[in-house]
Amino acid sequence: MKLESNHPKFGWQLLRRKSATGSWVEAACPIIQNRGRRFYVPLINPYLTANEVKIFGRFDRLGLSFKDYGNGILGGGSIASNRIYDTLYIEGEHRVELDLILMAKRPANTVMNTVTVSPNPMLIAPANLSRAYFEIQNQGEIELLWGFGTLGSDATSNPFKMPPGQIYYPGNVAGFIPTDAIWAKVKEGTTTVLIMESYYQ
Repeated sequence: MKLESNHPKFGWQLLRRKSATGSWVEAACPIIQNRGRRFYVPLINPYLTANEVKIFGRFDRLGLSFKDYGNGILGGGSIASNRIYDTLYIEGEHRVELDLILMAKRPANTVMNTVTVSPNPMLIAPANLSRAYFEIQNQGEIELLWGFGTLGSDATSNPFKMPPGQIYYPGNVAGFIPTDAIWAKVKEGTTTVLIMESYYQ
């Protein structure tokens, strides 16, 4: 600590808050010194660890800030001759864990719609980032072509092919739930398509 106090340094504050507008609270402040070479500071241990990695909730925020101890910070201060070459890299990762029980308790809206699809690509379901379930069924007697995206060409260039009577739902493809817009068409004639989706408020 004596050596640290007598040499140029700055603090790198790790801040945390419980919402997008709440007050920032300092979680830690590692001391950064110019050691004449590139070096690494582990932030998880010890600064963001208390027996386990910090767990963040849905609205939690992690912030970073510089703290001047009288020697300036990056790009300025009393050591101006080489300060323009200071560089700081931050690298990290995160893991998201879904609470399916909590999600099941959230109010959901379910929409069911039947549309008639022709050879002209048509939007059968707009994009929905809150979509939690999606089901589509070809109730007609000819093959249905459909795809994801913002343009009708997605149902033409590389479509999913759905025979008469077939149903697609997330469990069919490893739980994949599309949130993009969905377009559909047929090669000729018409077919009836049943669409059902649920989304959380």
